[in-house]
Amino acid sequence: MPSKPPPLTNRPQRKAWKRSQLEPDTRLRGRAGMEQRRRRLMAEPLCRACAKLSIVRAAVVPDHIIPLSEGGRDDDGNIQCLCQEHHDAKSKAERAAARQRRRP
Repeated sequence: MPSKPPPLTNRPQRKAWKRSQLEPDTRLRGRAGMEQRRRRLMAEPLCRACAKLSIVRAAVVPDHIIPLSEGGRDDDGNIQCLCQEHHDAKSKAERAAARQRRRP
């Protein structure tokens, strides 16, 4: 015999906070975020890191030049579009640098 679902509560939504600053996270989410990602990739369709090496490769990831965790902003001036290979390498280097800073 099915039972009725639990009652909905009016709990307030928790805000997401940036790690580096005590201010609310204002990044776009959902459809608005997807549209922003599409717009950024249309504006810069080729990988910026590959272009420096004279390689023509499609960009697939909008990447923050200065990571948000280090105080970077989520605006077009802090975005570079990269191929997956360069994005993975940059992210790996950023994580390694963050681990080094945390070590005593």
